[in-house]
Amino acid sequence: AVQPLSWLVRRMAGGILRKTTVPPPEMHFNWDGEHLRQRVSDDNGTFDRPVEPGAAPVIAEDARGDAFSSTWTWAESGIQISWQQHQAHGRNVFRIDTADQTLVVEHTINVTAIDDVSPIVYVSRFGRIGLPAVSAAVPSTPVSTTSSR
Repeated sequence: AVQPLSWLVRRMAGGILRKTTVPPPEMHFNWDGEHLRQRVSDDNGTFDRPVEPGAAPVIAEDARGDAFSSTWTWAESGIQISWQQHQAHGRNVFRIDTADQTLVVEHTINVTAIDDVSPIVYVSRFGRIGLPAVSAAVPSTPVSTTSSR
C-alpha cells in the first residue's frame, strides 16, 4: 500500500499502518436475547457493541480518542460494518466459511491522511471455540434408595 510513497513517508506511516492492520486475537458474536452483539478483545482492552444492520450510524471514540462513525449493513456474503474517521475509512465484512466453520473477516482500509496510499485489504480467520458438552460436568454422587429394616 505504501510502495509509491517516498522513503521518509513510508518510514513515518509504516508503524501506524502495521499497528492498525493487526487483527485482534479474539472476537466473539453472541445473542443477548434481544440483539446480536460483537465483543472484541485486543491490546487496548475489550469493547462490546450491538450489531444492528440498518440502524443509524454510531458515533464513538477509538482507543486514541479520535472520533469515528460506524454503520452495520447486510453484505452479499455476510454482515458488514463500515467506518469513517478523519484520517481513513473502511469496512469489515464478516462471514462464516462453511467448509471449516471459521469466521472470515475481510478488512479494507482506505487511508486519506496521506496521498497515494493504495487501499489496504487483508483477511483474518477466527476458529470457533467449542463449548464443553453438558455431559462433561462433574458426576454427582449416586444416592441410595434402599432402606434397611
